[in-house]
Amino acid sequence: MQCHTCKAWWHFKCTGLQDDQVSQLANSPDPFVCASCLYIKGAMHSPTREKAIKSKTNSSLPNHTDQ
Repeated sequence: MQCHTCKAWWHFKCTGLQDDQVSQLANSPDPFVCASCLYIKGAMHSPTREKAIKSKTNSSLPNHTDQ
């Protein structure tokens, strides 16, 4: 099956899905998204990551002087 996001092709067995899950997905209007894309999407948009980025960008830089 093909990942809707990255367009990579996956063997059913390599997706880690059980036979009944593959059947449900085949009959679902929702597209298949591979675990790699789900991880990247989750990591890119996680509230924890966004909070950490904001915290770092709002903190003062060491050895930085305003001129």
